[in-house]
Amino acid sequence: MEWFERLANNSHIQLIVVANNRGQLLRASSSLNSSNERLASMFQALFVLAQNMISDFNHNPAQFILLSTNEHHVLIFAPYYPTYYVAIVVGRTAPLSLLMTELERVLSVLTLADLEALDTALKDNDLDAAELIQAVQEWLWEKPTGNY
Repeated sequence: MEWFERLANNSHIQLIVVANNRGQLLRASSSLNSSNERLASMFQALFVLAQNMISDFNHNPAQFILLSTNEHHVLIFAPYYPTYYVAIVVGRTAPLSLLMTELERVLSVLTLADLEALDTALKDNDLDAAELIQAVQEWLWEKPTGNY
């Protein structure tokens, strides 16, 4: 995850979010306001919309999406479209040209295995429902009732 830390430590980058096409947030550099599933699905929807718009203009596929607000730029990349998305939030006053050079440098060496490692880590952390039910049942059987 060296690439993630490298970007997260950049003083101009305020937030990094990595999501997959199943609507799961794989990693974020800080907490978010939206539900994880909704945010990840929005990345995918925006990128699909951009690809369809670009194809209607008979141009090459979109490399990234840039959304601008009064205070921030939000850049959404799909290094392995349509499977993974990387969203980066920077301040509006950030040197965007220099920052894009750094982002291209880091994301160009990002491998599918790097992103799959995040996806695997998420799956490994998921609780299996059967295991959870079994643990609760065991706890209930062992729990003292208070009647001595």
